[in-house]
Amino acid sequence: MAHNSSTDANNTAPEERIVLFQNYMDWEGAAGINHRQKMEEEKGRKEKALKGPISSNDISSRQPRESYNTKNDIKVAKMINLLQEFEGMSISVAARKVTLPYSTAKRRVNQWNEVHNNGEDVFPGSSKKTGAKSKLTDDHTVFIFEKIHEQPTISCNDVTNLFCQHFKGLDITSRAVNEHMRKKCHLTYKSTVRQLAARDDDTNILQRYESVSAWIALGINFFSECIFIDEAGFNRNMHRSQGWSEVGSPCKITTETKGLNISILGAITAHGVITLSRREACAPTNKKRKVNDPASKKGTTSSDFMEFIEQVLTNIEAYDLPYRYLVMDNAAIHK
Repeated sequence: MAHNSSTDANNTAPEERIVLFQNYMDWEGAAGINHRQKMEEEKGRKEKALKGPISSNDISSRQPRESYNTKNDIKVAKMINLLQEFEGMSISVAARKVTLPYSTAKRRVNQWNEVHNNGEDVFPGSSKKTGAKSKLTDDHTVFIFEKIHEQPTISCNDVTNLFCQHFKGLDITSRAVNEHMRKKCHLTYKSTVRQLAARDDDTNILQRYESVSAWIALGINFFSECIFIDEAGFNRNMHRSQGWSEVGSPCKITTETKGLNISILGAITAHGVITLSRREACAPTNKKRKVNDPASKKGTTSSDFMEFIEQVLTNIEAYDLPYRYLVMDNAAIHK
C-alpha cells in the first residue's frame, strides 16, 4: 500500500505539486489579498446601491487611470543593481536582500534580460524614458575609461573637449558627460591617494615575490606563530577633522601652540595584545639647545626599539606563548 501511495503522489499533476511546495507565507498573503478584494467589492456594491443608477454622462466624464510604479519596481531595480555589482550572487540571495518573492524576482530578471538584449535600458514594469536620447554610446564609455586610466585626475571639461576632438560632429555639454560618467560608468570623484612609483617597480615586485615564496617554504602560520610589531606616532593636540557649528559659522577648536609628540610601540597577534610601550618627546622650542645636553629628548630610537623587543621576548618566555616569529616593516629603527 505504501508503494501505491508513493506512486500516486508521483503521478500528481504539476499544478498540485506546485501548491504543495508553496510556502505558508504565500498562502497567508494570498488569503489576505482575496479577503481584502472581497471587502472592497462589497463596499463598492453598497455605495452603488446608495447612489442609485449611474448615468451615461458620468461614465463618459471619467478619466482613464494613468500608469504608476509600484513598490516592487523599486525592489527590482535594487535587485538588478546587486546582481550587476556582484557577479557571483544568485537571484534567490538578491531577492531575499530586497525582500522580493523568488518567483517575482525570477520573472522580472527574465524580462530585464529580454529588454536588455533588445537594446532597451528600462527596468521591467516601469514606463519608458521620455526626452532626448543620449548621444553617448559604448564607444564613448570605452574612451572615458581609457582617458581616466591615463590620467585619473582629469576633469569633466577636459573629457568633453577630448570628446569633441576625437569624435567629429559630436556636440555635448560637460554636464551631460558628468551625468554619463556617474550613472552609466559608475564613476565617482574622490580624494587622491598618493602612491610611490617605486612600489610597482620590477625590482621591488621581484623582492616581494621572493620574500613571500620564502615564507611559504618555511610553512609560517601567521595566525598562531607570528607577533606583529609596529610603531604609531601622533600629536597630543590631534582632533577630529570635522565638528558641529551653527550654519554660516566655522567650527573652531582651541588648541595649544605646540603639543607633545607621542610614539606607541605595539606587539599584537591574531588573538590579542602582547605588550605596549609609550614614549613622549618634548615639544619643539625656539630656544637653542646645548650640544652636550643629556636632558634632551628625541623620538623613538633604535635602542628604544631593542628594549621593547626584549620586553616582548620576556613576556613570551614568562607565559610560555607558542609564538616563534616577529614580523615588522623595514623602518629605520627596526634595522
